[in-house]
Parts: sequence; C-alpha cells; structure tokens
Amino acid sequence: MKLQIFRLKHLLLIALSLVLTYPLHVRAAIEKLADEEDTKAEQADSRTESEKVKDIEDKELAEKVSGLLSDLPDIGDPVETVAERLQKVLNPYKLTSKTSEFIFNPDLSDSDILSWRMVFSKPYNKPSSDTELMEDQETESENEAGEIVTELKKAPVSNATVTLIPTGALDLEKALLLRRESIPTDKALRELIFMKYGITWSKFPCQYERITTYLGTDKYFHYFASADISVIYILFRAMDMKDGADLTQLMIDNLMIEDENLFTKRFCITQLAKFNDPAIPQLVKAIKRMVTAEEYPIAQFLALAMMHTPQSFMIVNEAATSKNSYLRKAAFSAVQQLENGAVELLPTYDCMISSREAITFGSNAFLSMEIAENIEPLIDEILAQPHSVQEFQEATAIKWQIKSPGLKTPHKTAFSDITLSLIRSGEIANSGQFIDVNESKEAREQRLHKLDEERIADSKKRIIQAKQVDISVLTALEMAFFYSADKRVSRDYITRLNNVGISILKELPAKETKDILNRLIKYNTSKEETAKLIDIRAKAGF
Repeated sequence: MKLQIFRLKHLLLIALSLVLTYPLHVRAAIEKLADEEDTKAEQADSRTESEKVKDIEDKELAEKVSGLLSDLPDIGDPVETVAERLQKVLNPYKLTSKTSEFIFNPDLSDSDILSWRMVFSKPYNKPSSDTELMEDQETESENEAGEIVTELKKAPVSNATVTLIPTGALDLEKALLLRRESIPTDKALRELIFMKYGITWSKFPCQYERITTYLGTDKYFHYFASADISVIYILFRAMDMKDGADLTQLMIDNLMIEDENLFTKRFCITQLAKFNDPAIPQLVKAIKRMVTAEEYPIAQFLALAMMHTPQSFMIVNEAATSKNSYLRKAAFSAVQQLENGAVELLPTYDCMISSREAITFGSNAFLSMEIAENIEPLIDEILAQPHSVQEFQEATAIKWQIKSPGLKTPHKTAFSDITLSLIRSGEIANSGQFIDVNESKEAREQRLHKLDEERIADSKKRIIQAKQVDISVLTALEMAFFYSADKRVSRDYITRLNNVGISILKELPAKETKDILNRLIKYNTSKEETAKLIDIRAKAGF
C-alpha cells in the first residue's frame, strides 16, 4: 500500500512540473487533487491496522472459548447416563425395566411430575450342585393322564428400584415429610403397591427386607430407591449425592429387622461398627430410647463393641456396670457375641462374674488372658453362697479350671452312660416291648431293676470314687433333678433316673455332700428349687 502511494505522488510531481507554465487556477486544481490522494492513502493505511488488531483479538477469544468448551463432558441424555452408571454400580443386578411416568400428587406439586423408574434384578438362590446363580429351568413331568408336560420353573429374583425426579419438579421438603410408608385401603392393591415420599412403589420381590429411602440429589435429579439394605448402602457410597437421608441413622433404624439369616440386622451392625466414633452419639440416643421402652438394645451395643475404639469400649463397660438391668444385660449379651475378647472390656468381664449373670463367659475371658488370679475371690464368693444350682455348677467348673488346667474327670461320660443304660425296651418311640404274661408286674420290675443296676454299676462307681466330690454331687443332683415335659419320655424312666441320682448322693462322702446341699438350700433365691433340694436332701438321708 505504501509503495502505491509513493508511485502516485511521483506521477503527480511530474505532472506538476509539466504544467508550471499553466495558468494559476489549473495549478491550484492539481495541488488540491494531490492533497486529497494523500488523505485517502493515510485513511486506508489506518483502517488496515485496526482491522489487523481486531482479527488478532477475535482469534485469541475464539481460542479461549474453544478451550472452555472442550473441558465440558459430553453427557448426552442424563437419564441414559444415570442408567449406565447404575448398571455398573449394581452389578450383578441387571437393568430389566426403564419407564417414564407421570406422578400426580397435590402434596408434592400442583401439576404432573415426570419421573423415570428403573428396575434392576438378579436371581439370588443357588442350586446345591452348582456355584452359579440359578436361572429359569424347564422340567418334564408326567400328568395324571400319563402325558409328558414341560414346566418352566422361574428362578427366584431379587429386585431394586430407583426412581428419578427432575430437580425443581417437586417440593422436596413436602416429599420428605411423607417418609412413613402407607398402604392402599383396597385389599387387592395392598399386596402390589405401597406409598412413600408421595411416590407409588411396586412390591417387587426382594430377597431380604425392602428398604425405601431418599438417596439425594445431583445437578439433574432427585434419587429415591427401594431395595435391600446392602443395595441401598452401595447406592449411597457409589453415587455420592448431596442432601440424602442420614446413612448412619438409616442403619440404626433397621437394626431390629429380622429377615432371612438376620441379613439386615447383621449388615447394619457391621457397617455401623465401621463408621466408628462418629456414629456413637446416634447409637447412644437409640439405646436410651429402647431402655426407656423397656427393651434390650443388644444390637446397638454389639455395634459399639465391634468398633474397638476407646470411646466405644468405655460406653460398653459403663453399661455393664450399670444398675439398670436393660443396659447391663444388653451389654453382656452383645459382648458374648464378639468373635474375640478384648482387654479393654475387662470391667465388663468382671461384672459378668460379680453379677452372676454370665459367670462362665466372664471367667473364660480372664483365663484366656492368663489373669485367673483376678477372679478367684469372685469364684470363691459364689461357691460359698450360691444362689442356684446353676451358679454353683459354673463356679465349680471354673475353680477346677484354675486349679488343674486341662483336667479331665469321669463324670460327664459316666452321666451319659447311665442315662442311656436306664432306657428299657418300649420306652423309645416305635420300639417294641416283650412282656411275659406268666410274670407278675412286681416280679418283672424287680428283674428289670436288677438288670439296670448291673448295667450302670461301673458308671456309678466312677462317679462315687472320683476325687472331685463337688463335681460328683453336682452330677448326682443333675440326675435327681431331671425332668422332661416331652410326652415321648417315659415317666417311669424319669423316676428311675431321679432315684439313681439320690442313690449316688447316699454313697458320697457325707460331710462334704451335706455341706454342699446345705449351702445350696440356704442361699438359694428360687423357692421352687429350694423345695426340690430339701426333698432330695431328705431322701438322701442328710
């Protein structure tokens, strides 16, 4: 452009030199033309530079916008994206149904709400001959007419349902107020559907207890789900949504459900234990509610004990030493269900013994930690003042464990031999009985009694001659106390076994036997057991 301007000026100068001799008005016209060309050239040069700057600015902006757009994910259809993600999360469940439907509920919205319902299914039982999940199978059988009939046996299927509602399409606060499950008044519909959160749910088959809850929300949808607790837990963890139900409280609320193999209860206990200390405040509130309602919060204490944290152990120990029987017994029961003991629970084990509510378990915990000396005073106290035969029996066993670890006595085997040897023909279901019509009833009884004595003589001798007199007394008392309400057990058999027990007591060292019987009677807290002991003592001649 500048070169062209230069050439134009050069030509004008030549022309000017040629017309210097022209009249003044002609020269003036030529000079004016030259000035106009200069102005046009400058304007043209200026416009070109601004356009170049604009081109550069536009290019830079385009590059920036292009970069921003390239960072955005290509999500396609949000519903399809959710379906694909749920399929991965819930494997081996398979997406078997995906439908869109309108929900009309004035409690949620003044207009129809578009929703999407996705159903995921899987067979859940396994045949004994295979490790794979059972599938639908065809079987052939013969009908009454002798014809071969093919029947399709459907495999049991467990289902999980997820409902999506666009964010902003419903009043979420109102929906969450409708969290209590309700059923239709129509009897036919009760088996098919139920309502929760203002949504109608189908009662699809579910292997375990069906839990229906609000999972939370993301940019596009509110998520609601109905499935067993393990599926609900997976959805909460994998989908990572906002503002859903409190997962800890959900686990606590379902601790008391008893379904197949106690699956829901066990799952909730295990997961709560993994939540550790953050779950403790809510567990404590649940414990207080149950105790107030005079119920035993065993599952709650088990979750606490399984946490194995200082705070959880402290709460369990505090409950075990409480005067409130609901707290104490629940803590004892929970600790007894632990797979392994813990030194942090020594206060609980000690209280199990001192309260006499779990003598054997508490004592064995101390013995496993090789600190038996801590419990000997407690065991001696129980032996000196037993409140029941059961207490005395447990304390006696622990005393011999401490005194002679690994000791094997003849009492248990001898007891079993006697109980079996006293059974006569005809006293077992479907067994025959031979009766000599020429033998009187008295003569027959004498003959059979003699045979009984011959069969049990060796076993009786082993009990009577055993060095552990206290165990021998307890073995004899077990026979003397024996009773069965089962009508299949012969009354005559029970009487014979009772009499053998009393006969053994008569042959045991008198001083020690009498001392034990007197203690059991004096300190016993059961009127019924005390009366029985007094009767046995009299029959034994003490």
